[in-house]
Amino acid sequence: MAAATGLLVSLRSYLGLATVALIYLLVVFVSALLWGRGPSLTSGIAAFVALNYFFTVPFHTFVVASTQDVITLLVFLFVAEMTSRLVAQLRRREADARLRLVQAELLRQREAEAEALRKTDELKSELLAAVSHDLRTPLSSIRVAATALDQNGVHWGDETRHEMLRMIDTEAARLSRLVGNLLDLSRIEAGVLHPQKEWRSLDEVVARAIDDLGDRLREHRVTVQIPESLPLVPLDFTHIEDVFVNLLENAVRHAPPGTEIRISARSNGSDMIAQVENDGPPVSIEAAGEVFNRFYSARSAYHGTGLGLAICKGLVEAHGGRIWVERPGERGARFALALPLSGASSESIRQA
Repeated sequence: MAAATGLLVSLRSYLGLATVALIYLLVVFVSALLWGRGPSLTSGIAAFVALNYFFTVPFHTFVVASTQDVITLLVFLFVAEMTSRLVAQLRRREADARLRLVQAELLRQREAEAEALRKTDELKSELLAAVSHDLRTPLSSIRVAATALDQNGVHWGDETRHEMLRMIDTEAARLSRLVGNLLDLSRIEAGVLHPQKEWRSLDEVVARAIDDLGDRLREHRVTVQIPESLPLVPLDFTHIEDVFVNLLENAVRHAPPGTEIRISARSNGSDMIAQVENDGPPVSIEAAGEVFNRFYSARSAYHGTGLGLAICKGLVEAHGGRIWVERPGERGARFALALPLSGASSESIRQA
């Protein structure tokens, strides 16, 4: 206000009383906008005094000679007071609006937390329901076989004993894969899965996956078509082996005994594309977009935890690749995955 008064006094010969009053009102308005009603009211009173002392005749006195000037001063004081009050109300309304926004955001966050907790509880229930069956079945088989082998006075033939021991080994491996799937899923969702890539031959990975499944594949013919010219692929051996184990288990689960399961691979220059196909029922077009979700099998008519394909998706994407269903709706399920590769470098490594 003092700075404005000094400037206006220096220009007094060029300005009329109404113009000076308007400039003072602008100062009062800015004071109200920046600091609230108290400072703006103080500015208004100071402006009233300065207007009377410096700009009404006679100058430098508080005597007002003109009735018009008296009216101007009173109107100025009234307008200054109303300006302060209106701006204060606007600031209060703005503060109330901000408070309502904060309260609404807090409410939204609480609702989101409640929804997250609800979904977590649902996932826990789904996980327990889905995993309990897959846990009980191999555990029951292992217990039955172990109890039978431990019976006193019962002499089992070598072939029968070997069959029981093989069943124990198969079911224990099945339990190990289930636990491994759960661990992989937790690491994928936590974002802590980091593949340790090496240049590896895909046929070695596939051979290890087939060997790991062992007896699960006995009732199916498994054919592998991987050309020798396929370049080496930068991959984490254990992770991609888990991908093929889960894809093969899925193929076995949904294909009739005695049918063929086919594994093939090719390179398109930038990617290695592998396929796992069975002669089972088709994957519907609607299901093709859902089968890679967690617990999808548990929610659908299929059997199993519904973790395997979700883990395949997480492991493949962690390698920078992608996985999808080919020919949805047609007989036989064909799953394809693509892993990025650097063709020239991998070819030179293979030849070396």
